[in-house]
Amino acid sequence: MRQRIGIIGAGLMGEWHALRWRKLPVKIAGFHDISRAKAMSLAGRFGGAAFNSVEALVRSSDIVQVCTPSVYHLESVAIAAAHGKNIFCEKPLARHTRDAERIIQLAEEAGARLFVGHVLRFFHQYRCAKQAIDAGDIGQPRLVRAIRAAGHAAELGNRVWFADVGMTGGVAFEVSLHDIDFACWCLGKVKRVLARGLSYRADLPVLADHMLLTLEFANGGLGHIEGNWMVTDGTFRQQFELIGDRGRIDYDSAPSDSLYISFRGEPKPFQLPEETMHEDDDPYLLQLRHFLEALQNDSPFEIDPRDALHALQVAEAATESMRIGAAVDLAGGAL
Repeated sequence: MRQRIGIIGAGLMGEWHALRWRKLPVKIAGFHDISRAKAMSLAGRFGGAAFNSVEALVRSSDIVQVCTPSVYHLESVAIAAAHGKNIFCEKPLARHTRDAERIIQLAEEAGARLFVGHVLRFFHQYRCAKQAIDAGDIGQPRLVRAIRAAGHAAELGNRVWFADVGMTGGVAFEVSLHDIDFACWCLGKVKRVLARGLSYRADLPVLADHMLLTLEFANGGLGHIEGNWMVTDGTFRQQFELIGDRGRIDYDSAPSDSLYISFRGEPKPFQLPEETMHEDDDPYLLQLRHFLEALQNDSPFEIDPRDALHALQVAEAATESMRIGAAVDLAGGAL
């Protein structure tokens, strides 16, 4: 029997996931949204019902996917976990770390499996970089730099809630969280955070539309992350650089989709061949396929919920660092 997928949130992410779910051997049970019109619209396109409540959706689903703004994640997960449903929760896991901790606790107590959608781990270039690190190609990784830049999310469609820092947490949570998780995936836990930020739109009063973040890792490595909602023409860009004691890995989406690996003592970098992304290489589809196969095989998820919690703790520390103008130790308190 095919797993029934219930999607909470009929906005952009709910639609994106529904597009991918229909390529997998599952059945969409339906949608719930505070806008019944949106839920009905997606149900009309992808099948299933437009449920009047989260409770009704959960009862009719085997898997619950939470695609609402992060401030609402806890209440949806609580209902899904109470019914013992397996859960796919979009990132950030929650708006606040206390809620994220509660989400993990509820899932564990209920025996419900919880996956957090840090989709960057399924992007080809990022996976290749991690595989190169794990293979020891660049030796011990010591430094990671990353940039993620775009126009302001509140200007993309009818998503005005992105202008509310109480809803989003700002660029640290909605933009740089991707790169924070990637940096931790490659270098491990962060112990110290220093961040500076600025906002530029009086009508979009979000804490830090542009952020510079410095990370000190527990293993002595360093990280530098730039998150930017200030791109005037809205052009999206992502970039990273990983440096080890034997070589480095570079990726920049601006000039091409190429990934470069260079080694100390060699004058020219080795360039991985560019690949036109096949439909089956879509990172959002790969993420859902991995989630589904892990459930079917009772195998571990590639992303542990506590990885998502740690990334959230770093983002929260970055926000606090911007507020107080000093570095923040994740063990607690300003330095």
